Amino acid sequence: MSTVDASPPSGRSTAQPEPAQPPDTGHALLDDAGVLYAPDYVINAGGVIQVADELHPDGYSHERAQARAAGIGPRLREIFALAREQRIAAAAAADRFAEQRMAGVGGLRRFWLQR
Repeated sequence: MSTVDASPPSGRSTAQPEPAQPPDTGHALLDDAGVLYAPDYVINAGGVIQVADELHPDGYSHERAQARAAGIGPRLREIFALAREQRIAAAAAADRFAEQRMAGVGGLRRFWLQR
């Protein structure tokens, strides 16, 4: 059995694919090698959740922030399942998942914005 001395791979919001290669090439290589890739905007969601809770009208609640952050793991499992079902890279599945969520949330705008 061989071992690799490396950190778990994750995306970086500043990483851009080389123009000569399709955007999914690097992710496909990871998938082909059996490496599970977790997109940065999913695994970094805990920081956004923390800051958002600090802006809550009732003030910061560690328990509330922890409860929301606890959803990151299950969300990753949904993304990985979508990737398997659609036979696409986890990064592409995360993008599709995010696009669907944003489209759904966009419709809520008319209900939540105060005039």
